[in-house]
This record gives sequence, structure tokens and C-alpha cells, in this order.
Amino acid sequence: MAAQTNFIDIATIWLHAGKGGDGAVSFHREKFVAAGGPDGGDGGRGGDIIFVVDDHLSTLMDFRYKRKYVAPEGGKGGASLCHGKNAENLVIKVPLGTVIKDAESGLVIADLSDHTPVTIAKGGRGGYGNAHFATPTRQIPKFAKPGMPGEDIQVTLELKLIADVGLIGFPNVGKSTLISTISAAKPKIANYHFTTLVPTLGVVSVGEGASFVCADIPGLIEGASEGIGLGHDFLRHVERCRLLLHVVDVSGSECREPVDDFEKINEELAKFSPELAKRPQIVVGNKCDLATEEQIEDFRKYVEAKGRAELLKTSTGDALDALAALFGITRQEARRATCIVRFTLSGQRSEPTAIPAGTRVKTQDGKYFNTVDYAEVTAGELTVDVDVQAEEAGAESSGIAAGEIDTLVDPIPYVASVESIEASTGGLDIEDDDGLTERVWLAPSKYSCAGPRDAYAYYVKEWRTDVDDVQIVSPEPCVVHVYVVLDGGVLPTETEREELAAYLNGDTIRPLTDIVSCQAAEEVPYDISLTYWIASRDQKSAGTIQAQVEAAVDAYESWQRKMGRDINPTELVYRVRAAGAKRVKLTAPADIVIEKTQLPKRNTRTVTYGGLEDD
Repeated sequence: MAAQTNFIDIATIWLHAGKGGDGAVSFHREKFVAAGGPDGGDGGRGGDIIFVVDDHLSTLMDFRYKRKYVAPEGGKGGASLCHGKNAENLVIKVPLGTVIKDAESGLVIADLSDHTPVTIAKGGRGGYGNAHFATPTRQIPKFAKPGMPGEDIQVTLELKLIADVGLIGFPNVGKSTLISTISAAKPKIANYHFTTLVPTLGVVSVGEGASFVCADIPGLIEGASEGIGLGHDFLRHVERCRLLLHVVDVSGSECREPVDDFEKINEELAKFSPELAKRPQIVVGNKCDLATEEQIEDFRKYVEAKGRAELLKTSTGDALDALAALFGITRQEARRATCIVRFTLSGQRSEPTAIPAGTRVKTQDGKYFNTVDYAEVTAGELTVDVDVQAEEAGAESSGIAAGEIDTLVDPIPYVASVESIEASTGGLDIEDDDGLTERVWLAPSKYSCAGPRDAYAYYVKEWRTDVDDVQIVSPEPCVVHVYVVLDGGVLPTETEREELAAYLNGDTIRPLTDIVSCQAAEEVPYDISLTYWIASRDQKSAGTIQAQVEAAVDAYESWQRKMGRDINPTELVYRVRAAGAKRVKLTAPADIVIEKTQLPKRNTRTVTYGGLEDD
């Protein structure tokens, strides 16, 4: 290619920074001074080699013929302590976007993506004159130090075009035609492959004072990441682009399928650089005049579904929130746990005792709750039960057992003690990215009025953020049973099931023909009983392996607690072996088929270490 075009985007050159000037050997001589001391001056510094960006350059053509660059040497030191002249630096001009790499190791030395000068090879320091070496015992040194050599390095220059938008796609799909239409660029256009042999830049004007640079990248083909076609030569230019415009021949006029074309080009981008696979893309369907309506519609649907999946796959945090907003979905806020606390007086009174709203109570470890509403102990009574909620929202405030909230923070006259009479429930953390992603994926299903499974699953996930598993079953027409498992394999209480059923039966959710109820999953008990041995060669790490085995069994229990997941003893053996056990003897569990609405529940657990065993 180099013999056919003036566009050169890679070159290897030698750089020799200037040698420092030698120090001088000289002695002071003048009338009436019989024996002047040494006065040899230092040598000058050798010239550095500096790279700077020149906006008037667009290729590395200048380096095609000149491959060696030598900076000047520093001047020699002189008599009377005269310092040698510092050499001028050698300035090498390159186009914007040039990457300088060590030719031997391939490590990047500098990336000239702005106009900051970069010193690549430093010149040598000048040598000391003999004046530096005079001592009381060596008064006439007859030597000086030579100048230090400059840095010597072979570098590879790679030009990566800096453009806002890069046009990619198979050869002959219409990229050059597109850039010639939207900009003033005039690339060669013809109906054959590899018409474009060099990248072409075009400035696209979008209004007064507003424009962007678009790059037409020569056609890529399958295997481009391995250097097939023009792959290695031009894939590097794609790395700089902030947005990729992927042009696809929708008509299949080249006897290729448009979906295959799209996938293959993206595979090559990912193989060349994983970062490229994450770069935003706009897909342009071209040659629609040669395509049927069915071809155009099929490709459009494919790209829309692909885009939705890719956005969900890569979006996090605020970006995911923005994507969810397009579907009318917002991230669920954290919730405060609630429970009931009993206030007890020191004795009966003839008048009511007020419990103000906002009265604080807490656990021994400092989890605070506040009374929700005003309450009072009726005259002649000793106790009153009051609803309280956690001061801090989050799952941490849930699961506090009855009796653990037992300290009155804000004293109330005549109140002797407080005690929670039930476990705290309902505390939830703010919805994480995984939960929000799943709801966005299910969101289109909610627009159906037919009551599909995915629609009910979406609304169950919307109900609470701690839903781990959901099954929707319709045993007969117009009857819908919903089964739910919460985080940690916890089954919802009867109250929580009633709350969910009321939510799903809302006028905006349930089709009028459906009868929806929330059912409790049937728990199927199973036992774990196994003995394992550790290889003698692993004796030193036996303690660690035992801990790993226990953790593996814990992980198996968590994995197994899934509605409809058959009890699988082979999985348990595999996990224990992977944890470091040499041999496993399994007594339980046995293979058990689990129905969709059943939930495995571990009953007894016996994990026995059998000792060390030789191979």
C-alpha cells in the first residue's frame, strides 16, 4: 500500500540525542603569575529530541525517506572556565494524533493528542573541566571528563486520526458516498471492494459555528483484527472516535446477510480492542432502494432489540436512570422498616398518658426507631402498642427480633419500659443497578392488556426491590397465582402476600378478566450428609481447604433455593471437589424433581472431614 499512496500512518525511526561537550583541560597563564591553577570549563549540554504537533501535517510521509534523526552535540569547554555552548534541540513535527512507541517493547512513550511538546530523547550532560578536580593534594589535574552520550532509541510512530465520528462497515456498503454527501470530502467512489485505501476526513457543518469531524475508515472484513484485508492498517484509526457510524447494506446485494455483516464487524472491533466494543454506535441501513420492505423491517427490529440489550448491558448509575426514564421507570427508593413497640407505665393512672409522635426508641446496638403517630395510654390501663419506623431507611433495619427494641431514648413521665412485640419488617435498600436493569428489560411487557407472565413479573419486581424469584402460574383460564421468594431465600409473610395481591389487583395492572392471588410456595425439605477427604500432599493447607468446603456447601444451599430448581447432588459434589477435597462420599441429598411452585429447603446438614488420604 505504501507504494500506491502518499498517506503514511506508521513509520519506524532512530533517534540519537546530542552528546554532551567534553570538559576542557586548561591552566591559568598570565604575566606575573608563575603557576596559575586549572581553569578548564565544562562542556555544553547535548541537544534533546522533541516532538511537536503541526496542524498542517496529516500523514507521516516525511518519515518515509528519512529514518535517522541526530541532535547536535554540545560545545566543548574552554579556558578561563568558559562553559561550552549548549546545543540546540532537534524539533520533529508530526500530525495531531501520533502515538510514539518503543520499537522493541511496543510500550507507548507519548500520545500526541494535543499541542504539548514532548521530549523523547534527552541530550547528554556536558563533561566537567579540570577545574573541578583540583584538590590540596592534586593541584594540577591534567584530565577532564568527556561529555555523556545522548539517549539512543528506536521508536515507531503510529498515526491515529482524531475524528469525532468514524464510519465503519464492510467494503462497498456506501461509506464513501455517505461522507461525500454530508461533508466536502471527495473520496474515490466506485462499485468495487477497497475503493477507499486510506482514511478520509470530512468536516460536517451542523449550523453556524458548530461542526464535527467524520472519518471514512477503509472497509473492514472478517479477520480484520488478525490483519486480514486492511484491518491492522486502519483499525487503529477507529480508537480515537467518540461515536461510530456503522453502515450496513440492508439489501444483501453483496450476497451477505445484513445481520451477519453487523455482528462480524463488531466481533472484529471487540477482538482488536475491548473498549471499541463499548463505543456508542449509530446503525445506518443503506441501499434500501434495492431492499424489500420485509428486509428493511426485519433489520430495523433486530437493531432496535440489539440496541436495547446493549444499552442495558453497559448502563449503570445515572446513565441507567436516564434509560429507565424513557420507559417511565424510576429507581425505587430505600424504605424504612416498621414494627410495633409496647409502652408500659410504672403504674395505673387516672388520666391518659401521652406518647408524642416522633418519640425515639432503640436497640442495644444503636438502631433507632420513631413513633409514627401520636398515641396515649388510656386512663386505668398500663400499656399501649404503637407503630414505629426506623430512622434510617435500608434493609439493615429489618429482621430485628421481637424484644430487641427495648430502650426509651426520649424519656416520658410515668413510662417505665418499652419493648418491641414483633420483628421489624419492610426495610429495603435503594434499588441496585441489577434490579433496575431487569425491570427495564421487562417494562415493554406491561403495555400488554392480555396479562402475560412477563407483565406480572415486572409488576412484582416493581412492588419491592428485594424480590429474588417469581413464578407466575395460571392453573385455569382467568386465574393467576403468583409465587414469590425474597432475598436470602425468605418466603413473604401472609401479610406481605396480601399486600402484593392487593397491589397486583389494582385497576391499572390487572386485566379485568383475571383473578390474581399471591400463594405461598411449597417448601420441599432435603438433607445434606457427606464425608470428604483431603489429599496428603495438601496437608499444609488442610485447614484452609476445610473452610473452603464449608463455604462451598453454603453456596450450594443458596444456589439450590430456587423455585422449580431440581435438587441436584452432582452440583454439591462438584462444588466440594472444586473447594479442594480429594474425594467425596455423599449420603444425601438424592435426586428430587421440583415443580415450578415448589422451593427446596435444606433440613439437616452433616459435613464430616474424613482426614488425609494418599493418592
